[in-house]
Amino acid sequence: MKIEVLLEYQKLDLERIKIESDFASGKVCQIYNKCVKDLQNATKNIERINNEAEEMTNTMNSLIEQYTILAQDLSESENSMDEINDTTAAEFFIRKAEQLSAKINQLSKEIGAMSQRIAEVRTQYEKALATRNEARRQGKEIEGTYMRDLSEAKKRIAEIKAKMKDLESQIEERFVSFYKRMRQSQKGALVVPLQGTNCGGCFNDIPYGLLQKMDDNEIIDCPHCGRLIYKHQND
Repeated sequence: MKIEVLLEYQKLDLERIKIESDFASGKVCQIYNKCVKDLQNATKNIERINNEAEEMTNTMNSLIEQYTILAQDLSESENSMDEINDTTAAEFFIRKAEQLSAKINQLSKEIGAMSQRIAEVRTQYEKALATRNEARRQGKEIEGTYMRDLSEAKKRIAEIKAKMKDLESQIEERFVSFYKRMRQSQKGALVVPLQGTNCGGCFNDIPYGLLQKMDDNEIIDCPHCGRLIYKHQND
């Protein structure tokens, strides 16, 4: 296998990575992805707020129901006291009325606090709804450009992959397997030249025994970073 074939394979692969990187870091892609993320987050918030609002509405209805019952009991107790002449009975109804009044006051505070919380949740809902609508509007506005750029990037990448596939038949299978395995964790060059007695990737010294192997134009694995190292023929 000629090293030039492996280097051409890598050149194409690095070109593919650059296309993907340029697309992902481009303004259009970033804006579109932000719109998608904002839309998803706003939708989740709206769902959460709706669930919370439903629970608060049920709680509010329960508080109002309790308040109504206590107010009716208080009214009945107050009416009963007008008809009582017995001091002991009167004191009993007075204590009952005081207890009912205390419970009613407490419920009034709880209802007021719940009303305030409901108003806050309503404001949160309106903000989340506005965020979702704006994200949807911006997303639709830029979607055409995004899809066009994505289609172009995919087309170029497909062409590159086809060329790489053709080259694989000219490269030893062990190198192709190694390259693809290494590519899963690294994005830079995986096939590098020997720089003096150092790896051209991590720049660490290569042991003498491995350097001797390279005298026969053998490609070695760097013991430090794992890259494939080749020796220039004119070295």
